[in-house]
Amino acid sequence: MRIQAFTNAEDLFKLIEEARTRGQQAHETLPPFVLAGLQPGSFYLWESEDAIFIFGEILEPTDEENKETLQEQPWLRFVWAASVACPEGEMGTVYTANMIPLTKEGYETAKANGWRMSLDEAKTAVTTRAAELLVRVVPTSAGTLN
Repeated sequence: MRIQAFTNAEDLFKLIEEARTRGQQAHETLPPFVLAGLQPGSFYLWESEDAIFIFGEILEPTDEENKETLQEQPWLRFVWAASVACPEGEMGTVYTANMIPLTKEGYETAKANGWRMSLDEAKTAVTTRAAELLVRVVPTSAGTLN
C-alpha cells in the first residue's frame, strides 16, 4: 500500500485525474477478447500493488448513480471483490486495465481457499487467452474499491 499526503486539495484532484487518464488510455489498448471477458456476470483477477491477488465478480449496477458513472467512464467496471486482505469482500469500481478475465471455476477455487492462489494456480485459472496478461504490460495501479 502506498500512502501519500497532500498539502492541498488541488494536488489530490490532479492525481485522481492523472489516474483516470491512465486508466482510460490503458482501456483503449486492451484486446477485444479481454474486454469481452470483462462484462457483467464475469469473474476477474487483479494483482494489487502489494502483490495480493484480488478476485471479483463484475456486476450490473442497479442504481442510477453507478449506471451513470459507468456510462461516462467505460473503462470502469462495477464489482464485488475479495482477497486475503479483505475476505469478507466489498463492492466498488475497478479499472478494466487492472483486470484479467478469470474462469468461474478459478473464482470458486480461490473462494474455497480463503482467496489464496499462487501465480502458477492463477495461470491455469484465468481464461485461456488471458493467461498471457499475467505478465504486467501496463502497470496502472489505478483501481479503487469503495
